[in-house]
Amino acid sequence: MKNQVPEWLNEEFLKRAIRSYKSDDTVEIVKFNAMSAFGEHYASKMYRASVEFKSIKFPHHDNEVLSVVIKAQPINDVILQSIVAEGPLFENEIEMLQKVIPAMHQVYQRNGIDVKFAPELIYAISEPFSIIVLKDLTPDDYKVRRIPPDNIEESKKLIKRLAQFHAASIYLNESNEVDFSNFKYSIYESKYIVDFFLRDTIKAFREVVAEWGEEFEDYVPKVEKLIKDIEVIGKKSYTANSKGCGFNVLNHGDLHLRNILIKDDSEQRMESFYFVDYQLSVWCSAVVDLTYMMGLVKFDESSSDEVKDELIVFYHQQLVTALKSIGYMKAPPTLLDLNVELLKHGAMNIAVWINFFPFLFIDWSKMNTDDLIGQNDEQGRNFKKNLFKSPVLKSLLKKEMRKWALKGWW
Repeated sequence: MKNQVPEWLNEEFLKRAIRSYKSDDTVEIVKFNAMSAFGEHYASKMYRASVEFKSIKFPHHDNEVLSVVIKAQPINDVILQSIVAEGPLFENEIEMLQKVIPAMHQVYQRNGIDVKFAPELIYAISEPFSIIVLKDLTPDDYKVRRIPPDNIEESKKLIKRLAQFHAASIYLNESNEVDFSNFKYSIYESKYIVDFFLRDTIKAFREVVAEWGEEFEDYVPKVEKLIKDIEVIGKKSYTANSKGCGFNVLNHGDLHLRNILIKDDSEQRMESFYFVDYQLSVWCSAVVDLTYMMGLVKFDESSSDEVKDELIVFYHQQLVTALKSIGYMKAPPTLLDLNVELLKHGAMNIAVWINFFPFLFIDWSKMNTDDLIGQNDEQGRNFKKNLFKSPVLKSLLKKEMRKWALKGWW
């Protein structure tokens, strides 16, 4: 059945969750409704529930209603189980939501600044398997956007929040309030993701480039080499800089539009937003998030590299401002420091442009996402080739590929 939920998602589980959240052992469930929540969380099973409850401790209070999103470790899906087994995805997210993000909030609150990086955590457990319960923002009109904002000022709001997130991590690391050493896992550690998603997508792209004619025939061997090198490129960029060789931040690690919940006002302008899905947060060069960051901005054939450079400058300005606002006493990373990082890890652009940015240009109504991380069969290969059909994407990729060659990134 489409809305079938697992046996564990029952009244007893929800009672434990809400009792923990309310710090009230007398909470009782009056009624609840739970259902599957279909999304694109590649390593989780998602559910939603609306729960009406009452407190025996406060019998004169009205019943309360709480809407929640439940994110669970897959236990009956062989492919998802294998992906989760390869790394601490849920361990990372639980630590982020229970410890790191609250510490970030406190850093800003101590300085009179109200900023929120994630929806409210209701409950989380690790045994017998990992489950995370978050406040559901859907009833408050928060939604996922498929395409970047038309207005670059809205994109800048997202970039400012990212800079604040990075600044808080720098502060907390320097003050030894949080140990980020556990946050070192990336998708490039997953053999399944590397082989059946990243490499297979690059193989499909190689076929596409081979069809572009003589002008691009010299690029086919470069794409061929990338199939072999992609794992090394990713692991290098996701490895923390050693002392004296660059600066590090806590990256969200998977900051694309589908991991941002946005609420619009009555005129369809961005009013507020939250980042979600912290399974891949990683302590390393800011280049990881900054590369994905360009996917939060609308680009077309007329977009110039100058626009991207200006956004990097804007990010840096916001990073410095945020560090000062929370009392960071050391010299912040300079714009030159940042540009050195971007050049040093420039090959990340290739990985993200080929494997992730194409999703910004596709017609989702015509795509079957079950093929995204499926085995290397004809159906999956066609799915990946179809990622590159957009004329706008094709034009942008041709431009980027020339730049990658000039930069020496491939």
